[in-house]
Amino acid sequence: MTESNFSLRDIAATERLARAFAASIQERAVIALNGPLGVGKTKFTQALALALDVDEVVNSPTFTMLNEYHTGRLPLYHFDLYRLSEGGGLAAAQLLDAELSEIVTGSYLILIEWAELLEKPELSEINFLRSLDHLSANFSYQDFADESSGDQSPSLYKENQARLVRIHSYGTSSTSILGGVVAAVPELVCK
Repeated sequence: MTESNFSLRDIAATERLARAFAASIQERAVIALNGPLGVGKTKFTQALALALDVDEVVNSPTFTMLNEYHTGRLPLYHFDLYRLSEGGGLAAAQLLDAELSEIVTGSYLILIEWAELLEKPELSEINFLRSLDHLSANFSYQDFADESSGDQSPSLYKENQARLVRIHSYGTSSTSILGGVVAAVPELVCK
């Protein structure tokens, strides 16, 4: 397992990180996106889709659990597991497992928002991520000082607040992808 941390001070930094991922993913990748509501998981997904030349409008599939996009350089499968937090998790996870077994042949990019919900004890038998070469991206808010004014307080508006993205690779392919991202955007890498 390899870990890298990225500081995203604004949407432009999120877009640079997404472009670096798009350039580093050659044939297939699975990225689990974790973090609280509103932290930027869908914004990252939209920027990554744009960098892959996806023509369609990319929205979070909260009510359908899966949106598919086939117009870009790679087929993009965008899962949103938020519904697992509302009960019925076992049935939804079984459906997800069946969908993934069909997808993981050929070229693809699979993005799974709210992947941390798969860690529920009742889903331990179905957690397919453990067996896949994948990346886990944990988004959180990052407090930072405004260097120009010496202000040590975080932004009042979360959409203007920086994000920290802690990414772990689990497998040879994902480690290679993460290495390519780090090399492409060293200015975003933080300790």
